[in-house]
Amino acid sequence: MSLDNFFKPVKKLEVKYEMSDSDISNSDIENNSSISEQINKLKNKLKDVKNMNAYEYLRFLAVHKYLTAIFNHEESHSRIKLSLEISQQVFQRGPWMACHIREWSKNWIATETLPVSKQGQRKYISTLIDDEDVQSSCLRFIRTMGERLTADKFQNYVQNNILPNVTSSRTSISLETARIWLRRLGLVY
Repeated sequence: MSLDNFFKPVKKLEVKYEMSDSDISNSDIENNSSISEQINKLKNKLKDVKNMNAYEYLRFLAVHKYLTAIFNHEESHSRIKLSLEISQQVFQRGPWMACHIREWSKNWIATETLPVSKQGQRKYISTLIDDEDVQSSCLRFIRTMGERLTADKFQNYVQNNILPNVTSSRTSISLETARIWLRRLGLVY
């Protein structure tokens, strides 16, 4: 007997995403005073590029394209397919981003704002500079140094005076970390 008899080909698993065409219902659009007015507001928002970062701009662009496609009654595609196409065009992503585009669009229709992005707002690790005692000790050193303060001097101070008292595992910090700490303390280095 050959190996083919023992091992059957594995069928490709289809991942089913929980998506529905009712994310933005026709009643949401019809009940709204004017969807074209909201699309125009989005268009004006897209012109104000200077006041938003790239991710925000792409979010507004995706919502604008999605609502425009729905408003133009592109019945050849379902709303899921439309959002998938826009997800590919704008973000080069798949179903997960398409679901977010529909969610953002629903939020735009309801409130004329997009949900606040939580990107980059999680803080996983606390650092020594977050400790109040370390901060006050660093600030005292900075005040005594005045104009003569450099990142090298600050690094040496932290290594010789703060780290031995606070932790036994860490004996040094890099120059870049010293600069980051100085920035966190309100100084530009």
